[in-house]
Amino acid sequence: MLRWHLTHSSTDIEALRNREDRDAKPSEELANKPTIPFSLEWVWKAFWLLSSSRGGSGFGPLPILLTELEAYSRIEEIDAEGLRLLVYHVYRMDSAWLSHVMKKTKGKEEGEEDGNET
Repeated sequence: MLRWHLTHSSTDIEALRNREDRDAKPSEELANKPTIPFSLEWVWKAFWLLSSSRGGSGFGPLPILLTELEAYSRIEEIDAEGLRLLVYHVYRMDSAWLSHVMKKTKGKEEGEEDGNET
């Protein structure tokens, strides 16, 4: 789910929807969009909230800290089992997000280097 969203920006999704409206034909990309199981929507929302407040360094964004997950669980009154699920899923989502950001950043840096050589 996260990987799909990372490869399709909100602008891309809007363009696909507009094309569907114009062509009256469903877009294959939108038709294949994964859905979040209802039972995990709270994890999806928690990830994006925690991601928006993550720290950064001169080298890029930092991972979501375990202390942030623990604080979130206290604020939202999540029990121990819920916290274990939150940690499990958010850490995997965070790893995918960080990997995506690193690839994107590396691609931009390589493009800049190529542009400076000519």
